[in-house]
Amino acid sequence: MKQLTDISLIQKVPCLLNVAPEGVELWRVALFDAWLPSSFTEWKAMMDSLDFQESKPTVFLNFPSSNYTELTQTFGFPVLDLPDIPEIRMLYPHFTRYFEKYYLQKSNILQQSCISEEIALRINQDLPDIAMFLILDGFSFYESLEWEFPKNWKIKLEPCLVDGLSTTEFGMRRLIGNPTVTHRLFELGYKKRFGFSYWERNQNKLTDTLFSEFPTTQLYRVTSFEEILQVLAKADFTDKAYIQIVRTGLDRLCHNHRERPDSASTIRQLNQAIKEIIDLITRSNKRIKVFVTSDHGILWFNHQKIAPFSEGSQHPRYFKGNSNCSAKTLCINESGGNFAVLAESESIARTRKVTEWGFHGGISPEESLVPFLDITLA
Repeated sequence: MKQLTDISLIQKVPCLLNVAPEGVELWRVALFDAWLPSSFTEWKAMMDSLDFQESKPTVFLNFPSSNYTELTQTFGFPVLDLPDIPEIRMLYPHFTRYFEKYYLQKSNILQQSCISEEIALRINQDLPDIAMFLILDGFSFYESLEWEFPKNWKIKLEPCLVDGLSTTEFGMRRLIGNPTVTHRLFELGYKKRFGFSYWERNQNKLTDTLFSEFPTTQLYRVTSFEEILQVLAKADFTDKAYIQIVRTGLDRLCHNHRERPDSASTIRQLNQAIKEIIDLITRSNKRIKVFVTSDHGILWFNHQKIAPFSEGSQHPRYFKGNSNCSAKTLCINESGGNFAVLAESESIARTRKVTEWGFHGGISPEESLVPFLDITLA
């Protein structure tokens, strides 16, 4: 069976494409203008219909192998050999329309507002001894593709859609959920908790919300990742335990740096930190389940044009209230308030600060797609 790598073939002839499950929905974004039949039966029925007018490219995405013989030999359709995850540039033409379609609906991409429920469901499936939830402040899905982990770890990495304003405050609140992850897991028997934050609860309202159900004795304010390791190295994991960590990702790099920051180095450091903390916990010889995600991604500075919402726009990618703008915008409702949000990667709403190397708050594959990493160790 000949496999081809030229995706432009779909403009000429129906093609078959088979990718890993975690890449299916991103390919649906990349192929937003194509027809993706849900089954061979649907395709044949359409071909036989008197109303059929062939106007869209057709892609048989992840069709059963039982259909391959007829599609490739009888009809002669080619099979495309493409990566499981489409390149980010392939999402640009269609991402805003995809987001707009699914903002008020259930997307097949896991949505950020469903994370707390999803974690509880996955924990409830096998009830590991230790559950850990690590939230990074500012980290995009496509950046997580650079991470590497031991081959003997059971790992599932999938994209998560930030289904709202891509800011720290709203993203973090969506992740913790209502009921919170802590509350959901407490009902499953995870009464021993370890909470770690770089911010003081009594000095930061968001931190207080994220750790609202953590007693003072179960919440640790730390200044470095090493302090987290020190606490957990001494922990007693006799009973079921839940660990919740909120730490900096790439957000701190993009807002206040005189020189262009070395994001690649930080990506590697975060990768190493995840491996270190899991290696530490595995010494307890317990069954472990770890989830890693982020509140929002980062749209890195690439000489974006200025398309102001109004005079004196404070935020580079969104405006509180309704506003006219020369660039493409969408209206997002958060906590009863409306926000006009830039829905493309090419524009910001005000002059860039000289120490500002990235932005978030808008809608783009960089800002609105974050990783959801699920690691299981027996």
